[in-house]
Amino acid sequence: ALVPYGQGRTRGLDADALGTHGVAMDRLVALGLTVVPGLTVPAGTAASLGEPGTAGAAVELVEQLSGRRVGDSARPLLLRLSASAPTDIAGLPPDLACLGVTPDSAGDLCTVIGRADALDEVWTATVRMIAEYGLDVPAALLDDALLDNPAPHARVGALLSLVARHAGRPFPDDPAEQLALAARAVLARWDSPRARRARKAQKLPADLDIALHVQALRIGPADRSGYGTAVSRHPESGRFSPQGSFFRGVRRSAPPPHTGEPLEKLAGGTVLLEHALLTLERHLHAPVSVDFEVRDGEVSLLAASAQSRPPLRASVCLAVDLVRDGALAKDAAVRRIGPAQVQELLHPQLKLTGDEELLARGLPASPGAATGTVALSGERALELAAEGAHAVLVMHETTPADVPGMLAATAVLTGSGGIASHAAVVA
Repeated sequence: ALVPYGQGRTRGLDADALGTHGVAMDRLVALGLTVVPGLTVPAGTAASLGEPGTAGAAVELVEQLSGRRVGDSARPLLLRLSASAPTDIAGLPPDLACLGVTPDSAGDLCTVIGRADALDEVWTATVRMIAEYGLDVPAALLDDALLDNPAPHARVGALLSLVARHAGRPFPDDPAEQLALAARAVLARWDSPRARRARKAQKLPADLDIALHVQALRIGPADRSGYGTAVSRHPESGRFSPQGSFFRGVRRSAPPPHTGEPLEKLAGGTVLLEHALLTLERHLHAPVSVDFEVRDGEVSLLAASAQSRPPLRASVCLAVDLVRDGALAKDAAVRRIGPAQVQELLHPQLKLTGDEELLARGLPASPGAATGTVALSGERALELAAEGAHAVLVMHETTPADVPGMLAATAVLTGSGGIASHAAVVA
């Protein structure tokens, strides 16, 4: 069975069938939020996606849901295949993106995106995994081909040539055939000794079933489309203010945080996310994080959850906002914050006017804040303290001889050393 996002609940399916991702997508649709078009092949029947008939039906359904067709040069569409288990676990097979691309269409797709190398890395990773787990090409041969071709643009060509020689037939151009091979590869990877060891380490059943998910991968110009991650609250002030990173190009799997462009550089990105983040905060009663995609001027969600370790100030400000909006009772809001967290909030904070000039950013080796006159030596800090003035000791690094000046100063700032360096710990 093919279950479009949002229909699992109405069919009486839970996480055992839909996986965590399918359930999450159902929840987002129920909240009225826009998600990336896609479907779930429930656990227990996931192997059927490896059959050409089911794969063809899945391609057609995703095309209907997205309003695009694979191979259309005007509004290009590719596919992404991912997997999820009944609970959040480590060791799931990686996403396989760029399904539907061919050597003849790759150039046109890169032209639409506006970057000649837009597909190289993702396409190579997908062909590599399908070749090993779906077509039984030895991993050593695939690794050798990649080592012999360090240039990203040449790598996928080398892999396709190796597949044609070893498998006895070319890598298929038909998107349904590619999807069927990808499904077999994901399930074979899930059944590999490596994956079974990962499940054993997590005390999970060796025969645990996974659900498969087929998503639309809509291609558009890099200046107006891409993907990213965002959180709902500013980590320092705790106020509602979408923060995140944005990436241009094609997404394979969840990107590393804080490695893309600031969210502000995406035209209208912050405004586009506000509604979704506010809705999720009111539903989850927690600061939230989302993975999103931007296409055709609108945001579609790929994933959303409560932040696992939100900044304390964000949690406190959210509790206050929920009480103010009538979404949470005062006593419930108070119970959300523990005594140890309150202690952390009692450290001094700078009261900024907005007119300050930022000179530098550093690592917070110790909580708190201070103001004072800059002292460039321990002796000068002692002199200022003797005059009743507050001194901020600023040095390249501190030594044992500087301890009297450090004790006299209200704060110590060093130009070298990490957050756990000896000088920082002493200070």
